[in-house]
Amino acid sequence: MASISQSVGRMGGKNLPDDVVTVKKLLNGVSPDNGGPTTPLSVASVHCDPKTIEAIQKFQLKHFGWKGADGRVDPDGPTIAKLNELSNASGLPQPFPPPTPTPGGENLPGCSVDQAGLINQAVKDAKTFLDVAIRRLRGISLVVMPDNVVKDTKEKVHNIFKIDFTTDMSSSSMVNAFRFASLLQDFGTLRASFNRKFPLRCDPKITNAAQVSNNFSDETITFGPRFFPGNADGAISNKDSRAVTVVHERAHTALRLSGHPGTGDVPVCVFPHLGFPGLSADNAAKNAWCYEWLTASLQPDYSPGKYMNVNICTEGGDTGAGG
Repeated sequence: MASISQSVGRMGGKNLPDDVVTVKKLLNGVSPDNGGPTTPLSVASVHCDPKTIEAIQKFQLKHFGWKGADGRVDPDGPTIAKLNELSNASGLPQPFPPPTPTPGGENLPGCSVDQAGLINQAVKDAKTFLDVAIRRLRGISLVVMPDNVVKDTKEKVHNIFKIDFTTDMSSSSMVNAFRFASLLQDFGTLRASFNRKFPLRCDPKITNAAQVSNNFSDETITFGPRFFPGNADGAISNKDSRAVTVVHERAHTALRLSGHPGTGDVPVCVFPHLGFPGLSADNAAKNAWCYEWLTASLQPDYSPGKYMNVNICTEGGDTGAGG
């Protein structure tokens, strides 16, 4: 699915060159009967010219009527979603497709066909989850989200990464602004790391659900029995948990994060949206758990129960670290 980083079109459109070209290609991929341009837009030009705005508005009129025809395409808006649904555009950047497992799991060493399928799906879901998280983080500064969504996002960033958005204009506010800019850059680096292939394998002997090497040049993620349904302790019980586990492991190598400073190796009873009590901002920025927690908690259907055993944990209650 094609995406844009900022708005394209009239009425406050940022019209970044890459975004403009993406919208033009999407529009060109829509048939005129479905609201696409009669004459294809020039993708050689990176400018959002009147013809582009006219084509945006024509498409919106077809599908949303006058009330929805503002001549602008927003990153999280209905127009980009409809364009992705109807466009047959080629040449747009697409994430690499997961390899199709073959008998014996040859595409993923050590994995069965079923295990390879679950891992490939988890990688695909991880990219989608990160896209959602990044859009919400960008929405804080661009003010393109409803107030309640902005408030919810800021609270979760504060809980997990200890970045305070309520400070007045002072030295502390500048520090928080820098930390947020760095966080957004780190999430962008993490997401970009999924656009290149990296090794995936299974090893029935490892006790972790998934792990990476301490050698950052080795990007292999190794999956153990706890990553899959039917494991003895139910550590990874659903597809959402598997997706953010991949985010966690990829953060180690993409961001060169060693260990889990400030939390120990395995936090117990940590509700993702609350983060880890007492963790410093510096340690949070270096902790793969925090990238996992924020990615999980910013999903539109987020529920703490997806990521922990709510029968033994009480929100805001016990936290700790295991060996």
